[in-house]
Amino acid sequence: MLTSALSKNCLSTCPTSRTTHPKKTEHFISIEFSLLKQTLLDLGGEYLTYILDHLKKDAKQDLNSLIDEMRNTVAELKQPSSKLEQLKRNKIRYAEVRAKQSQLESRLNPIKQKFAFIQDDSNNDQSSTELQEEDKLKLASLEEEWNKFLKGMTEAHAVIQKNYQEHKLEMDNSIEDFKKEVLDNKSSFK
Repeated sequence: MLTSALSKNCLSTCPTSRTTHPKKTEHFISIEFSLLKQTLLDLGGEYLTYILDHLKKDAKQDLNSLIDEMRNTVAELKQPSSKLEQLKRNKIRYAEVRAKQSQLESRLNPIKQKFAFIQDDSNNDQSSTELQEEDKLKLASLEEEWNKFLKGMTEAHAVIQKNYQEHKLEMDNSIEDFKKEVLDNKSSFK
């Protein structure tokens, strides 16, 4: 546990605390500090455990948030748009995501570093900060998820372009039909 590591570290840096009990005699009063020392070590250990638990929770939340954001964004953008407004929203959303793609990528390393710190701590001590198997699998698949995201963005761009071309063709046909109808009406009024 981290508390034991902290205790060992503290004891190794204080050579006199190994051999003697924290006790000081002043004239006729003897003061015993061992309980105070143990209490401070216990409180420090509890505080470090709290910090590591919070770090673990934060790392899991960041990991899940990033994976969900990548998956949802690609799924949203790959939806075929039957209406022009939806196509416009998808094009704008695609441009926004492409613009912040480097920000998304920059979130990968801090997440990996948090998990590496947690795993390193749990390897040193058998503490409550050990990762669950599900979290380890998600972390291991993070690079794969990123590659799927990039591939999905390419596919989404192709879907948007295809929908754009379909809407353009439909609009061109409507314009041609309208022109033909105007010419027919013009010839019938002559």
